[in-house]
Amino acid sequence: MAGLICFLLALPFLAVLGHDVYIAYGRAEEDYMMILETFQWSDLGWLWVQYAPDSYDWVKASLNPAVWEGVVGPLLEQTAALVFAVPALVVYVYLIVAKLVGLWPYNGDAALARKSKGNYAFDRTDKPKGSFKYKRH
Repeated sequence: MAGLICFLLALPFLAVLGHDVYIAYGRAEEDYMMILETFQWSDLGWLWVQYAPDSYDWVKASLNPAVWEGVVGPLLEQTAALVFAVPALVVYVYLIVAKLVGLWPYNGDAALARKSKGNYAFDRTDKPKGSFKYKRH
């Protein structure tokens, strides 16, 4: 479960990083050393306007102008990689601390493993040692 959460949180960051590298690669043309010179981080708002302008206009018209100017506007001016990396890093740090301390989602794993032990037909850990003796009745 924790691995799936980490993977899903990493996807938006990796997509933005791949997009920015692709754009820099396209600008560099034949001189690949120029990639580092032309590399720029995309803003979240620019990505939204560039690739989904209709939804941008709809959300801007739907929200209260005070909310747009106070919350959404400053967020859209931020670098997209940073906007997606911060929540992922917060969850990663929490999962590391939770693993060390034994908080959710790691607190139930040991109890679940103990509870399910012996429920399988081929689990021989609880069987007596020695050879199997078949007795015909």
